[in-house]
Amino acid sequence: VQNAAACVIIGLTLGLLSAFLGIGGGPINLAVLYYFFSMDSKTAALNSLYVILFSQAASFINTLVRGTVPEFDWLVLIAMCVGGVLGGILGRSISARLTNKGGVDRNLLVRYCGMVMESFATIENFLSLGASSSQLIV
Repeated sequence: VQNAAACVIIGLTLGLLSAFLGIGGGPINLAVLYYFFSMDSKTAALNSLYVILFSQAASFINTLVRGTVPEFDWLVLIAMCVGGVLGGILGRSISARLTNKGGVDRNLLVRYCGMVMESFATIENFLSLGASSSQLIV
């Protein structure tokens, strides 16, 4: 896609989908960057991280300004941060061993995105089991 207006429309659509689904948008970003902008998988993943960084920074600032920061357990936050850093280090070392020569099967990429989104929904439902039945996500 070379048209600036098309890029803006695609970006708005990505932002709306990510906000509506309550996710960072990674799997959706990868598929869109791969299909519409002809990026190889590594370049799409890198650019997806930039998109997520700015999207989540805007969301964080909005939460701070509106004063709607939810209560959370600091120990869980620290554990998640440590896990995220370790996962990033591991992912980087695995990615360094992969090449883009063979490309990525588009069907596999779409299935991967679906599996990741379903995994998030499953985890969210599992975590909500401790909530009252009226708060369960169906």
